Amino acid sequence: MDFNSWMRQQEEAVARTWHALKREEDEIEREEAVVVALGQRLSRARDTIQLSPRHRIDELMHSVAKDEARMLASIDAVGARLAHEKSVFQREIARITHSRANTPRTDRHTRQAWDYAERIWRAEEASIQERIDRVATMGIDCRRRLAASSTYSPPRRRPSTTTEPTPDERPRERTKSSASHFVRERRTSTGAVLVQPPAAVPVPTYSRERRPSQAIPVAPGPRPVTSAARPSTAGASRHYPAVEDSPRDRERERESKRGRNRSEKPEREERDRERDRERDRERERERDRDRDHEREHRREHRERRERTRSTAAPPTHHASHSTPHLPAPGTSLPSSSHMPSHPSVHHPHPHPAYSSSEDRMRLAAAWTAYECRWAGLQAPIPSAPTTPLTFHNVPWPVGFQPDSTRSLTPDRIKKFLLSSSHSPHRSPKERLKSALSLWRPEQWEDKWINNVEPSERDKVRYGVSIVAQCIGELLKEASRKE
Repeated sequence: MDFNSWMRQQEEAVARTWHALKREEDEIEREEAVVVALGQRLSRARDTIQLSPRHRIDELMHSVAKDEARMLASIDAVGARLAHEKSVFQREIARITHSRANTPRTDRHTRQAWDYAERIWRAEEASIQERIDRVATMGIDCRRRLAASSTYSPPRRRPSTTTEPTPDERPRERTKSSASHFVRERRTSTGAVLVQPPAAVPVPTYSRERRPSQAIPVAPGPRPVTSAARPSTAGASRHYPAVEDSPRDRERERESKRGRNRSEKPEREERDRERDRERDRERERERDRDRDHEREHRREHRERRERTRSTAAPPTHHASHSTPHLPAPGTSLPSSSHMPSHPSVHHPHPHPAYSSSEDRMRLAAAWTAYECRWAGLQAPIPSAPTTPLTFHNVPWPVGFQPDSTRSLTPDRIKKFLLSSSHSPHRSPKERLKSALSLWRPEQWEDKWINNVEPSERDKVRYGVSIVAQCIGELLKEASRKE
């Protein structure tokens, strides 16, 4: 069997596998249609909530919670069926890998054929994995919306006989559902033919047999029936050149190419020079913009420093650039609860001040990544590859992925856990209790420490103990304030 036949055989095997999974795909399409319909209905319900009177909001929120639960069940069903499809392709990839490992290195044609087969099957598996990741993201969003709707409680007030004026309410924030954008990319193998087309009847040609020269390789013709059987991958990567043109035709072609290049050379040089000039102008504009940007930041920093000097009390000692400001002798240092969230360190160059909107966007993105990582730890996808955890992959509650335990400070943990980007309706004590339930050292020992690489388990254990201790101190402080 030559290489082209091998390619067709593998593509037909992929197509047969997809044909066998047709029932799974039909069920996935049905569940996806349910998700899209529920998403559209939820969108209409949220629009109705925005315009409904107060006495109808409880009923509408109850129906929204029911639809969200039904959508979550459909999303989980789609994820389970996609995981089954991926397991089918993974079994075939494992069989191909085993066959390739048992092939000797000297038989390079057969190993090349197995490599091509593995590439085909892994491409199909990657397409299924993309769909699994997309469904997992939708499930996380749906769980977050369901948790937000389940925490809604109707107001408990005594009914009044008089009609009270409607107070000015803050407009309720609405999260748009992503179910209406359920884009499914179902990739089938291109070029796969399930039914082999009938072979054309060869027309007998009565020509005189001419023995070719041994020095000039020619295209292989049909082999006689009585010839010996060739190995299965003998012609896998051996491509023979076709019969070339005459030397006179080749020389004529070279002359025509040389003439075209000679006529196009001045135009090409002019285009290159114009492109270089445009690139220089663009680079000069970039430098001007950077210079203006830096000048604006320096001016803002100078104004901010002047305002700080005008509002601050006059210092009683000489201010040095190398040592921080220390309190006068006999005064006690303030406690950690009254310290600022960021240490005041003098920077030699002014940094641009981030606006509050950018800070909120950064915290919201950090919270989304934090919840996604925790969702992957608590309810992992069965078909996802089990990669061991490292210190860098653990979802630490500091808003970024630290490289060492020195980054796990109480100020960073407090700023991240008590930020307004997550659960603003809950008290700080409730949020800290919820966070502490995730960072108990004994819970980590039972559930997740065995998934960490052995070389980093002690480091992760130390980091978990630091986080648990910091959250416990913050919880005590919040209890004292209450």
